[in-house]
Amino acid sequence: MEVKQKAPVCNVPNKVYVTGFPMYTQPQDLERVFSEYGKVKVDKVTKQYATLSFSNSEEAKAATKQSKKIAVYGELVCVKPFYTKPLNAATPKKEHQKTKKGRTILSPHEILLSGEFDEQLENVLMAIRLTQEEVKQIGDLYSDLEEVLQVIWPGCTAIPFGSITTGLGVKCSDADCFINIPNKQQHSNNNYIMKARKALYGHKLLFSDIVPIPHANTPIIKLYHLPSRTHCDLTFKTPLGTRNSRLIDFLLHADPRLLPLALLVRYWAQAHGFTGTRRVTNYALTMMIIFYLQQAPISILPSIRWLQRDPADGCDIDDWNAGFMSDYARLPNSTNTSSVAELLGGFFQYYATFDFNQLVVCPYLGYPVKKALFADNSTLPHEFERYRTNLEKNLSLPLKFTTPICVQDPFEHSHNVACGISAKMADDLCTLFNFAASAYEREKLNGCRGFLRIILLQKPKTFGIKYATEYKTNISPKEITAIKNPDWKSVVRDVTEIIFVQILGIALNKGEEKTIDSQKEKVTFTTKATKAVWRRKYSSKMCYMRHSEFLERQKSLTNEIIKVNKHTFELDFQVELTFTNEPRRVKICMRYLNGDKDLFREFGRFFNNIINPWFKTLLRPHTRPMTSNHNSPNCVNDDLPNCENDVSPDGDNDISPDCDNDDSSDCDEDDPDETHHAV
Repeated sequence: MEVKQKAPVCNVPNKVYVTGFPMYTQPQDLERVFSEYGKVKVDKVTKQYATLSFSNSEEAKAATKQSKKIAVYGELVCVKPFYTKPLNAATPKKEHQKTKKGRTILSPHEILLSGEFDEQLENVLMAIRLTQEEVKQIGDLYSDLEEVLQVIWPGCTAIPFGSITTGLGVKCSDADCFINIPNKQQHSNNNYIMKARKALYGHKLLFSDIVPIPHANTPIIKLYHLPSRTHCDLTFKTPLGTRNSRLIDFLLHADPRLLPLALLVRYWAQAHGFTGTRRVTNYALTMMIIFYLQQAPISILPSIRWLQRDPADGCDIDDWNAGFMSDYARLPNSTNTSSVAELLGGFFQYYATFDFNQLVVCPYLGYPVKKALFADNSTLPHEFERYRTNLEKNLSLPLKFTTPICVQDPFEHSHNVACGISAKMADDLCTLFNFAASAYEREKLNGCRGFLRIILLQKPKTFGIKYATEYKTNISPKEITAIKNPDWKSVVRDVTEIIFVQILGIALNKGEEKTIDSQKEKVTFTTKATKAVWRRKYSSKMCYMRHSEFLERQKSLTNEIIKVNKHTFELDFQVELTFTNEPRRVKICMRYLNGDKDLFREFGRFFNNIINPWFKTLLRPHTRPMTSNHNSPNCVNDDLPNCENDVSPDGDNDISPDCDNDDSSDCDEDDPDETHHAV
């Protein structure tokens, strides 16, 4: 058995590795605590660990010896020697790694992105597009398929469709093929997929990796064509896909700027990992490009409805009209003179402001349609008469318009071609739209020389962060049980209102009040924050209020924050109280509704940290006296932050996730503890 080699490590004598401190700890907090052992500098702080450098090894050893004895905000931290890999050491690479078959496409880092925009565009297109020789080899794939399958179905033809046939094919593109079987050989219960698989298995010099998928919505066979090194999806179900490809081919060749534009957008999406299985399909992305080009003032392409005006151009397939006028001379004249760079920037600007929550991308009509109209077919525009008829006759299912992004197929109106996009992916896509739109705004005055380099090689700072939409916490059962008032729920409601309304200055609007069963009850409030009142730093004013009452101290701090902080925003969220009767339990949940998700994450972390200490302090007048287990004179007052067993209820000193501090690395990473409370 082969033993894996570990990369060598060496000790850095003047550095230490620190873990176990609270997640809200700031670099200055660590410097203050460890300065007792010598001159110290904080190199890095994350939620899990910190690395510190001392002026010499003796100081570092002194700190290491005090491991589990040094307290940071009441938490005993672990201090260990710091180890690192030597500069010349490298982790051994695994051998015999499996590589994907077929052609590969260059990454943006391998393409020369300098000079004028048009030069960079030419470099990108040359690097990603199929060569004439590769196109010829892919043509052999279709003739090989016909030759093999005509043994089973004489006279059948292989009809190519997809990216390769529309001019959008790139080096890593898969081929798509529809096998058209003569009518006299078609049967409703004929298992085309399994018969074709058997025939293809007999030609191992031509085809490999043959995988039938007979039970999909559109049954296909996946295969690999050895001579052309091309992956292919084979279908027998419907020729509708071939009509879609003809439409795309016709529209993108209507103007010489459109094909380069579409190739750039698709390469951009691929560079950021958006295309593929369970992601944004290339077809959906192409429909979004066509839709953008239909909008005023761009107005380069007409709507599909306009192309279907003449009944003579009709072509009914699967109860949908898949015909269209395909004469370039009859297309409406366009006065648009934008460059490819301007069209690309306009694409990002358009979708950066597009309301995907409320609107459907509809290339058929050429303008956005409200999602709400599809909830009641009678409210749809009269142009959707075929859609209504097909639903009434049960010839098709309704459009799935409730997905995060809805892009309607221009022919099959019940098909949302973007229904596989998850909410997380939709958020990431919109983040990239905004990032690219901002980059264009900055670069357009410079001739867009740095535009491609930014959108292909860079990502926004918050890209890929998984944001929590809920923050939940349970109020200490000990405190709830000790409430003297038989109507203990009203006491909890009152304390909740004190925290949000009086302390934080956030009004609560009572919403739904629901009894789940005899044991559980829920009360929901809606609210809006407009100032970052959770960023509760030390202030000169607070230094003179240490002996004032807790409530007055917190209210004064909030007033000072509101007065000093001029930045306003709108962060909508819900506050939900869940009561359980026997035994008494209270769960508080903060649920995101709308606004900046980074701000909600800050507030949610703060909320989870302060809610129990603040509740404990504010419930004290309403609770029965409890025997204390604290024998130490330092812990007589539970409110004081120097008590190592309790978190300070103040929230203005040690529970302060301040994301304005650029020196703190806390604000750039996900909180590993967030998963305990966040959903």
